[in-house]
Amino acid sequence: MKLEIISSPRDRSLKLLQDAAKQRGLDVSTKYYVQLCHKDLAARAKPANTVAILRDPYLSKNFAGYQLALAKTLKPRQLLDATTFSQHPLYEDKLYQHVVLQSVGLSLPYSHCNAHKYIGKLKFPLIAKKRISSRSRHVFVLRSQKAFDYFFRRHHISEYLLEPMLTLKRDYRVLILGRRVLGVVERTPRLRKKGPQERLGLKVSGAVTVNQQVTKAALKASTLLGTDFCGVDVLITKSGKLYVGECNVGPQFVAAGRELEMDIAGQVVDFLIKKSKTS
Repeated sequence: MKLEIISSPRDRSLKLLQDAAKQRGLDVSTKYYVQLCHKDLAARAKPANTVAILRDPYLSKNFAGYQLALAKTLKPRQLLDATTFSQHPLYEDKLYQHVVLQSVGLSLPYSHCNAHKYIGKLKFPLIAKKRISSRSRHVFVLRSQKAFDYFFRRHHISEYLLEPMLTLKRDYRVLILGRRVLGVVERTPRLRKKGPQERLGLKVSGAVTVNQQVTKAALKASTLLGTDFCGVDVLITKSGKLYVGECNVGPQFVAAGRELEMDIAGQVVDFLIKKSKTS
C-alpha cells in the first residue's frame, strides 16, 4: 500500500507520520504544497491501493485550493478527513466554524466580525484571531483603543474575529480519532510582546483527565464537521462556563503525544489503513 502525504516544511508532526507509515510497511511519498504544479492538481483518480493524508494547507501560504483539488482525486475511503473536505471546505475559517457549531447549540466565545461597526462600544482587553491561520500564530491581545487602532492600521479588520479575553480556569485540547477520544492535554498561555502588540500562544503543559461534559462537547464539534482526526479546543472559565474554542482538523500532535505517552501518528496511520479497506 502507498501513502501519499502532502504537507509543508513547518509541519512538526510530519516526520512522526512518515516514520509510523514506514514501520507498517507502507511505501511513503511526501510532497510539499509549494512544490505542486497544475499537472499534480489535474491528476487522475488514484489507484485503489493508495491512501492519502492532506495536512494543513495554511502553514506557509494559503494552499487550500490545492488541498481540495487533490481531495477530488481520491475516494472517501482513501483519504483522511474526506468528509470534512467535501462537506465543509471552509472548515479552517473561524467565522464559518462559529456559525456552524453554534447552530447545534455549542457555546463559543462571543465574537465580533467586521468589528469597525462596534468601534466605541468595544470593551478591552480583546483577543484578535485571524480567521484563517494555523498554530495560534495570529492571535493577539488588544488591551486598549490605542492598541486596537495600531493593530488595524496594519491588518484588515475583515480578516479577524474579536473576542472578549475570558478569565480561564482551564484550556484543553481534546484529540479525537474516528469519533473516539484519544486523550486530553491542558495548555497554558504564553504572551510575547512585539512592540505595542502582544501575541498570545499556547504551550501543552500535561495530560489530564476531564469530565464527560468536556469530551461530549468536543465529540459533537468533531462529528458535525465530519472529521477523522482533529483536536478540539475546550475552554472552562473561572465561573465554570464551558466554551468550544475551535475544531482543528489534522492538528499538530508532537507535544500532546509526548505528554500522553502515546503513538498518535501510529494510530492515525492504522485508522487510515483500516478505513481504506471498508467498502
